[in-house]
Amino acid sequence: MKKQLLAVSILFIFVFSQLIAPSYGREFVISNSTPVQNAALPINIASTVERAEELFKQWRLGEAEATFRAVLERDGKNLRSLIGLARIEQTKYNYLKAESLLERAVSVDEDNPELIAAFGELQLAVEEPEKASKYFSRALQAAPSYNLARVGQARADFMLRDYNKAEKLLKQVISQDGTNAPARALLANIYLEANQNDRAAQEAEKVIRVDPYNVNAIFTLCLVRVAERKPDEVRRLAQVVPSLLPLV
Repeated sequence: MKKQLLAVSILFIFVFSQLIAPSYGREFVISNSTPVQNAALPINIASTVERAEELFKQWRLGEAEATFRAVLERDGKNLRSLIGLARIEQTKYNYLKAESLLERAVSVDEDNPELIAAFGELQLAVEEPEKASKYFSRALQAAPSYNLARVGQARADFMLRDYNKAEKLLKQVISQDGTNAPARALLANIYLEANQNDRAAQEAEKVIRVDPYNVNAIFTLCLVRVAERKPDEVRRLAQVVPSLLPLV
């Protein structure tokens, strides 16, 4: 049992560091198992970017990075690829590199709400929620229906311990999009802070059903299962994410 608790303690340290990274932001240990092949061949830009973003969601950051770079070799001003690479650098704590990539993207479209929100995510990663809030507010002014920025604002409120404000924003997002994984994952965090473990577990399980690689939800559910003295369940959850395997 002591070994399991130690493993969970290490898991806690790892995942907590990721919670201040982007809500979909991801891996510390990078997999390079399947690099992009035939980089010299023509590629469909849009579908390749989508593929890179899907790899990012699955924590396969080595492959995601190679795919984003393959796109940029053909379209050096591809906004989504620049933002994607910036998010990858954030997960590696390379904040200056992340900022540099976002600055490159500014020259492409400085008013893009996803780009503005990405600057907010970077401020959250360096624990500057007040600065982050200004970016998310700008993103919402540019695109009032952009829920990613609304979730980002809720994360800033969460870091400032304004849980009521964060919960209100998240429920607003969920009322519009019941499958919004980042919103539900953060709502689970709020319930966990309030020692409402059952509600936290319910929200986390809803997230995992639509986003099996969501580290925030996995972390929350792990903590609940530890409190319930279910170490086997903790191990099963951690095994979903290859990067966490050495820790359990």
